[in-house]
Amino acid sequence: MSAIEADIAEHEGLSVYAKERYYFSLRGLLTRLPGKLKDGFTFQQAAIPYVRSTGRRKQPALLQNDLPQEIAHIEHSDLLDLRRQAEKALLARKSGIERAAALDLKTYEEVFSFQERLLSEPPDPEHAAKIDKWIAADNHPESRRPSFQATAEDFASVLLHRLQKQAPKLDRNGYPTELRYPNGLGDQLPAFNAFRAWHSGWPWFWVRLRLPNSVLQSIFLLLLSHTGWNVGAVGSLTVDSFEHLQLGGYRLQGFKGKTDDETPVSEIPRHMKLLRKAVDLLLWNHRQLGLAGLIDPRIERRLWFGWQLDGFRATSNFINTTRMASWCERHNLPLFHASELRPLKAALTYLPQRDLEAVRILLGHQNLKTTDDYLKNTIFFRLNEAMMLEFQRRIETSITYAQGGESLLLKRALDLRHVDNALVPTGDGGACANILAGPGFPSKADNEPCAGLSCQAGLGCENYRLVVDTTTVEMALRTRLYYRSRWQSIYDVNPEAFSRLHLPRLLYIHVLLRIIWEQRPVIYENAEANLP
Repeated sequence: MSAIEADIAEHEGLSVYAKERYYFSLRGLLTRLPGKLKDGFTFQQAAIPYVRSTGRRKQPALLQNDLPQEIAHIEHSDLLDLRRQAEKALLARKSGIERAAALDLKTYEEVFSFQERLLSEPPDPEHAAKIDKWIAADNHPESRRPSFQATAEDFASVLLHRLQKQAPKLDRNGYPTELRYPNGLGDQLPAFNAFRAWHSGWPWFWVRLRLPNSVLQSIFLLLLSHTGWNVGAVGSLTVDSFEHLQLGGYRLQGFKGKTDDETPVSEIPRHMKLLRKAVDLLLWNHRQLGLAGLIDPRIERRLWFGWQLDGFRATSNFINTTRMASWCERHNLPLFHASELRPLKAALTYLPQRDLEAVRILLGHQNLKTTDDYLKNTIFFRLNEAMMLEFQRRIETSITYAQGGESLLLKRALDLRHVDNALVPTGDGGACANILAGPGFPSKADNEPCAGLSCQAGLGCENYRLVVDTTTVEMALRTRLYYRSRWQSIYDVNPEAFSRLHLPRLLYIHVLLRIIWEQRPVIYENAEANLP
């Protein structure tokens, strides 16, 4: 490979772009060869030392955290209080989403009943004749209002009776081809605009025959919230994914495309009426599409088909950004992504009893380490943010109080409850006796608090106190976790400062924690137990 690269690089008839394309194409071909070399390495492993560098170092990307940022802003007295408040906030968020989805199903039932009422009485003959004539006319665009007087209920009644009497001709997407309705019905018929699809109001008239997209979207969210599966697994559900339980309800299992295996089994027992209703409607919608001739239910077993424009070749994406924004706006909820529901379910499973095994079973992980890593990137990360912010809040308030008392606290809108009168923890296993008298820097004012980075730099600081207790060891553990996830970013910003200030601090923490772990294991274990 090295020789081939040299030949390509020396070829005068190729541009730089062409040389790079040839090189990467050849490398891709060679690394896909099966088998192993004599030294036991695969072709792909053997090629690693010869990978050309572009000269650009990719910055480490922060992992996405779908849990709400509000968790990081919770004020708390201790870790137990933080966990309790976080659980309460997450439960309120999950319940709010489920109530909104339940409201969509209730609205659907109300519209269904409204249409049943219209169908229970024949329309006014005079109005019916005029409306039938207007529908049959060819010289009016669909959006034009009729010249005669008729209410929205009159039009709805006539159209619903026609649909009940004879099935209309439909295009391949299920939209009628020989019917029309006047503009302006959305302001007069219940949930007409909420049931629109692709600017069409026909889904409202088909409520008794098919589900609107907004209802299918809410069913999708309800199943996400209940199962704790990822979005792709819920999207993979088919008719065959559901099994009726002997005592009522359903047992369901999906497919995880990411790991190419099945999801954990989830049950919807008989007493979960809302979820049972959601599944009943989902399966009914699939049967209705088959009866309308839009899909062949014997072959097409996928479920997530709504009002779409592709002839039912692919299932609908009910949780894309636009639809989620519309759904949240309709229910007056803060915007969220559907992918948030999985870590939300995991966090609510973990926080009450801190049962890692229960979370592993829920998420379908093969081992506890995977589950632990998942929680570290979701709920643990948010809790650590909250504790760091609380620490900063208390430091700022304590410094302000030391400088100017309660009057300065009031002036700066700080809370007296956040004042710590004891030694101030430095985050490295010790505490500071005077945060206003740290090592001086040219840019430091006389009344400016010390940054706390020079406790172990150079000759150290005379105000530093090594205080080994559960609190200071816990802070040292948290600082080590912080450096573990952020050291590269800190180094990239200022390598000289990293070597002079951060590296001695990091080494000090590492050695100190090792000594405490060996000689004071009870303190170490108690401090470690306080970590989320």
